[in-house]
Amino acid sequence: MGFRPFFEEQTLEIEPTVTVLTGANDVGKSALLNILKRVAPGMDGNVASEADVNEDMILQSGGPWHAVEDLDVIATYQLGTESDQLELRSGELDTRWPANRHEVNVTDIRDNSGNRVGLERFVPQSYTRTIDLGISDRIKPILEQNTIQPIERTLLEIAFESDDVWSELVSLSPRVQNQRLDVANRRLETGLASYKPKSLDVDLRLDFESRNPVKFLVELKDRYGGFAGPDRRGAGFQKLLAMMFYLLTVQPSDVHYMILLLDEPENSLHANAQHSFRHVLESFAENPLIQVIYATHSPAMINPAFPKRLRLLERKRTGGGVATTVINNKPYTDENFYMIRSSLGMSPADSLLYGPISVIVEGATETLALNRLFRRLMKDPKNDLHRELHRLVGLIHFLGAEGSSFVRWAKMAKSQPGVKPIVFVDGDQINRAKQVTDVYPDIPVINFDKTKEIEDIVPREVYFEALSQYAASNNAKCSVTLSLDEFTKWETGQGFQPSELFSKRVCKWYKEVCAYGLEKAEVMDTAIEKVDLDDLYESNLDEISKIDELIEKIKELADNL
Repeated sequence: MGFRPFFEEQTLEIEPTVTVLTGANDVGKSALLNILKRVAPGMDGNVASEADVNEDMILQSGGPWHAVEDLDVIATYQLGTESDQLELRSGELDTRWPANRHEVNVTDIRDNSGNRVGLERFVPQSYTRTIDLGISDRIKPILEQNTIQPIERTLLEIAFESDDVWSELVSLSPRVQNQRLDVANRRLETGLASYKPKSLDVDLRLDFESRNPVKFLVELKDRYGGFAGPDRRGAGFQKLLAMMFYLLTVQPSDVHYMILLLDEPENSLHANAQHSFRHVLESFAENPLIQVIYATHSPAMINPAFPKRLRLLERKRTGGGVATTVINNKPYTDENFYMIRSSLGMSPADSLLYGPISVIVEGATETLALNRLFRRLMKDPKNDLHRELHRLVGLIHFLGAEGSSFVRWAKMAKSQPGVKPIVFVDGDQINRAKQVTDVYPDIPVINFDKTKEIEDIVPREVYFEALSQYAASNNAKCSVTLSLDEFTKWETGQGFQPSELFSKRVCKWYKEVCAYGLEKAEVMDTAIEKVDLDDLYESNLDEISKIDELIEKIKELADNL
């Protein structure tokens, strides 16, 4: 707390893959990225300056900025189970960066049960490394020793495994020079293959512009056989090229996790190129040792198929009337990305609200669950219909009614050129959904049976595993066993009507035993992630058939776009 716009203590939750920071200008996105660069274990956190400190905190302290209390950042890292570098195989690690010292200190280590572990079992200093990919370097078509830039030096060090390649090569015969160059080009090709995305369909190789003095020619060849130097490629291409060389400098033996940071990566890129660049970043994050965090103002840099990746920064006033930035870690629960769209300056007709096929659902639970389930079925299809999802998911947007009239959202969807809506609801929403049919008989309506809902597609045992995991992460003080048996005992004496569906009963029980409200969307998202798809299609066939009916209707509409 106390850094730049953050007057009050705030928590930023970081996804294992990609985390996207968004918000209006001057809310602290860049400040947050700056903080993240300073809090990795073993990193030089840098002593803060007065410019790093919230001015209201300085005024309230009545003294110099370095006298402000609690001016620090706590970072919690989840320790993985695959590391050969760790004696502690799994658990959590806390580090603290105080403003008046350089060092980032380890303050606590806990195992998976929450028990504190001795600090003598600490991990190496290079456990995590943050890399700022705000790269402005550009690779020239000809590399000369006297004018070489840092990114060009990196390229040559990777290729020749030497930081003094100039003096080494100039003393060799042309034949040996050629041999060294061939090996260097193979090394470049092998190294770049690990990071080069499919969209970057270009090969890079070095050749000699001259041999004494040594000058290198950088050649880029596309799949059509065309050549163009890096200076003649687009800004987005050059950004990707520089990023890959920086990534190659970080060897897995030196660092356990990499956190890649970017501030407004969309700059200088056309909207189509932004979509492509976003896909590149997402492909980097498929590596389990890489996390990507970036701040953006562009809707093209936001993937609505992964709503849990979004973090929204907003300016508000505290109870004491002081301005502060707050972090909303779950903005997808807002009505149809309303706060996200407002922060981007988007009108209601823009891309985060509608897709060519807009599936109108009740709310966040259905949005997260269906997104998760469709992605899983893409990887492990159970029938020919699921194999169509690779083509269909890019055409779908889930539009949450969030308690509002389904007719209202159907009307808005139909008013958008080219949008084809579908209504998909739980059994307790049948009557509301039928109102759509009365007004718009051409809009398909698919619903679960009267006493069923989307939570019924997963086995109860899996759902309660997800519920226990949710409680452990969000309500650690809840000591009650959250099992199906305990819930069934409680449910038996409640006298529920059939119209009060399973998830509503669970919410009531959870609040009674844990004294907190339940985020149904989080639990269901985890349950879909955990469930065995074979079990899903064998034990809950009646309910899961409604999912296939939805996919079939999406396919039918897509075929007629």
